[in-house]
Amino acid sequence: MSEIDELIRRDVERRTYAMHLSISPDRIRARKDRLRLWRRMQVVALTLAMVAGTGGGAYAVARAFHVGAGRQPAGGGGQQIVFTSDRTGNDELFAMRPDGGGVVELTHDPADDYAPSWSPEGAMIAFVNYTDANRGNIWVMDADGSTPHGLTSGSRRDWWPAWSPDGTTIAFSGEYQIYTMSADGSGVTKLTSLQNASYPAWSPDGARIAFTGDDGRGNGLWVMNADGTDQHQVFRESNIEAGDHLVAGAWSPDGRWILMARSDPGTGHCEDSDLYRIRPDGTDLVRLTHDTFSAGGAWSADGTRIVFSRTFEPSCTSETYEMNPDGSGLVALTRGPANNFDANWRR
Repeated sequence: MSEIDELIRRDVERRTYAMHLSISPDRIRARKDRLRLWRRMQVVALTLAMVAGTGGGAYAVARAFHVGAGRQPAGGGGQQIVFTSDRTGNDELFAMRPDGGGVVELTHDPADDYAPSWSPEGAMIAFVNYTDANRGNIWVMDADGSTPHGLTSGSRRDWWPAWSPDGTTIAFSGEYQIYTMSADGSGVTKLTSLQNASYPAWSPDGARIAFTGDDGRGNGLWVMNADGTDQHQVFRESNIEAGDHLVAGAWSPDGRWILMARSDPGTGHCEDSDLYRIRPDGTDLVRLTHDTFSAGGAWSADGTRIVFSRTFEPSCTSETYEMNPDGSGLVALTRGPANNFDANWRR
């Protein structure tokens, strides 16, 4: 495999990894085919530019595949945001201030690292150590990136860790079901037995867990008690195909809202998705974004801001933004050339 082929393969895998748990295999393959075609068109165009000797050709190739570090914006202080970026070649975890400044790389791993989750006191970060398209494990490290170590191991896919508010338990999705374990990796307990369950999110009081679930009739937003009892769907996507990518997000600090990403099938290279907020009982659905692809979502400790990722056509490049809880006050925290996503606010 040539170096360009390997760059394309890694780029396509990283841009579709977050969809594997909730989208049908046919749609995953279709999206990968579109991305491969787009990337090869870029390679041809950029190669011609370099052969022709046009200025910036080599830079354009590096920018297209995010080779080298991205720009680090400057700004003031505040609580940290941890996020994933491929600015150093593969996907690593970084921390920054809420204004986008003070960017620090936390992981330096040949594997890809995703989906960071702060411990409630802010001393540790749980995340996914992702070795290939079929395997991921839950790891933890200190907030400064030191002492990284695995909590789960093996060949299955363990993704989307979420730390309980009291710091004693981590919920995660493993092989399409929700599990919990002690913060040291012991006491793994399976909570769900649906056709598909993923993206767990704790309520602020630690009593309930929201998640994306499919009982055979399409994905929806579910809520259950922290011990797995009283599992019930609070929102079902009326468009079954759109429901293929319905993702549960974080609860607001006051427990009154849950963030949720909903997608439409779309015809572009990227999935069409927007961020919503909804009451825990499934009422008062409010649309917050109107973009090509908005996903993730984490609240600031005081509940006044939301950090999330936006992905843009046609390159499917992701950037981290923040906004007010009503969708106003949109501010870009990162600005390429790398992908910057999976942001999570330190409480």
